[in-house]
Amino acid sequence: MENEDKKTQFLTEDYKQKIAYLTAHLTRMWTRFNFFIVIQTSIIGGKIFAPDEKYSDLIGWIGLGFALLGYVMGAEDRYLVELYRQQVRDVYQKIMQEENGFVGDVHDPTAKNGIGTARNTWDRFTGWRSNSFSTTRLAAIVPAIVALLWIIAIITL
Repeated sequence: MENEDKKTQFLTEDYKQKIAYLTAHLTRMWTRFNFFIVIQTSIIGGKIFAPDEKYSDLIGWIGLGFALLGYVMGAEDRYLVELYRQQVRDVYQKIMQEENGFVGDVHDPTAKNGIGTARNTWDRFTGWRSNSFSTTRLAAIVPAIVALLWIIAIITL
């Protein structure tokens, strides 16, 4: 019995630390994404308002480079979020011996409090989630789109 208590205590502490790490990673991820937005906005401003045409192409290439870097960082961040969520899921299942309901799980929105079930139109419009187009995927999708736009700008402008 004492070993079971120690095991449960250890797993509970492990669970808490994994949640803290997931939360910290999400904070770092969105901080990096915000830096990406600020840098891209500045570069786009430079491209639009560059007084000398000879620097315009260089600015476009710099924008493309930062967009590709943003894509790589966003894709890796997304991978790590999924990895950390899986680690939280694994520990939760060891503690509770259940399949769902842990902190950080967003794959079953109907598990608790009716979210995802039939609601009024306004609630469905203002609160929805798509696994294929989730918020954490935007950290990679937005930079990829910006990179494509920089390629188009470099070719056509």
